[in-house]
Amino acid sequence: MASGKERELRVVSCATETCSFHNSGTTPGTTYFYEVAAINAAGTGPLSNQASAVAR
Repeated sequence: MASGKERELRVVSCATETCSFHNSGTTPGTTYFYEVAAINAAGTGPLSNQASAVAR
């Protein structure tokens, strides 16, 4: 991917309308960026707006 950025895809199943995700193995002080999309029988929806978090 351009600019040296890596993209990783993870599929997370949620039993309710609220989901959570724990990203283990992060490096303290590093900023990580996230986008989500819904997947159902109709296919994959569009990506959300990008969110970021700094690992502690």
